[in-house]
Amino acid sequence: MTGIDDQLAEFIAERLRVVGQPLRVRLIMCLRDGNASVQELTASLGAVQQNVSQHLAILHKAGVVNRHKVGTRVYYELQDTTAVAMLDAARAGLAQRSRELTDLLQD
Repeated sequence: MTGIDDQLAEFIAERLRVVGQPLRVRLIMCLRDGNASVQELTASLGAVQQNVSQHLAILHKAGVVNRHKVGTRVYYELQDTTAVAMLDAARAGLAQRSRELTDLLQD
C-alpha cells in the first residue's frame, strides 16, 4: 500500500484546517466569481467587517487569496484555485452521501 510521508500529511491537514471554517468556505466561494472588496464581501455574506477581515488575513497568509489596494479599499482575489476544487469535491461528496442516506431511509 502506498501512503504519504508524515510531512506531506501535515501540509495537507494544515491546508484543510485553513479552509475548514464556515466563513472561510463562504469567502472562497464568493471569490470564485471574481475580485471583491472587504466591504462587498461583508455585505454579501451579512457578516461583521472585522470578522471578514480576520478570516481574509488567514487565507492570505496561507496563500489562498491575494490582495491589492485601490484607493482606500482592499480587494481580494483567489490565488489558489485548488481551494475551490477541494470545496467542490467536499460538496459533491456530501450530495452523494445525502442521496445514499435518503435511499436507505426509503427502504
